[in-house]
Amino acid sequence: MINAQELFFLILLSLTIMMPVAFAQEDMVSNQKIVLIADNTAYQEGDVITITGSVEKVIPGMPISLQIFFVEKFNPSITS
Repeated sequence: MINAQELFFLILLSLTIMMPVAFAQEDMVSNQKIVLIADNTAYQEGDVITITGSVEKVIPGMPISLQIFFVEKFNPSITS
């Protein structure tokens, strides 16, 4: 008959064998080079902005997002 200590080690061994194994992978996102170019340096309200660019390593299925921020007043004398 199996005693409590043997049962504990048997369960622990079973859990260890069933755990998934993770292998190191190259971090494809942090070393990614993305270049974006706008068609102009200044725009008026209502203007169409065309943005073109290139991606160094294309990752199929990787979602992307582009955020555009509007700064109402730009004062070059203010630095952080």
